[in-house]
Amino acid sequence: MESYGEIEGKLWTVGRVICAVLAGVGFILTLWVYWQVLANPFFEGRFVLIIPSLFSSAIFINMGLAIPQFYLIEPGKLRLLAGLGKWLLTVVLPVFMAVVVSSAADRRSVKISRASLAPLIDSLDLSGQRSGAWPEDLDGIIETVKVLRAVTYYRGTDHYVLQTPGGSFDIDGSRNYYLSSERRWEQIQNVRIGGKGESARRYNKVVEGLTGIHYWVNDETFAWERRK
Repeated sequence: MESYGEIEGKLWTVGRVICAVLAGVGFILTLWVYWQVLANPFFEGRFVLIIPSLFSSAIFINMGLAIPQFYLIEPGKLRLLAGLGKWLLTVVLPVFMAVVVSSAADRRSVKISRASLAPLIDSLDLSGQRSGAWPEDLDGIIETVKVLRAVTYYRGTDHYVLQTPGGSFDIDGSRNYYLSSERRWEQIQNVRIGGKGESARRYNKVVEGLTGIHYWVNDETFAWERRK
């Protein structure tokens, strides 16, 4: 018959295996979710992916720290302190990592927009240099845009703005826009446009009084069309 010590040892071994398996599953699920967020930076409603990652990353962190807490630290105040630290990290780290990944996805959407619209911007600037005015629309040159599926063109007397939808944590989305007078790219969340913040003030100022011409890629013909 097995002694109490032998049974206890087996239970501890099973416990290690369970912790390791849960930590591994949580780690894999977290990486998969973060990869999906970064691979689809224009996705609106990013919370659908990120919120599950809070739970998977919490499991990974908690179970990963449980192994050294229970199996490498002797019972006592030090183990209790390690337990408090483990639960603190379990709550804080998933939120921190989710914010970092979401912010990285925002920057990636701006980067893709910048690269995709670069040929169009060159065409507009060249036309402006030659004729002293930018084209009234993007007909005939919008075809240079790749990857993106929607573009809005605002034409003013001293600047123009190119805008494309961006991703966001919520379902309202965001806007990546290029201001020609400053050769600058910015992103603004749609929920902030009606607010009083600095980003809303800048965006509303550059498009104030301008009528946007909207272009989109037809899902059936895959050709650019002007939205009516």
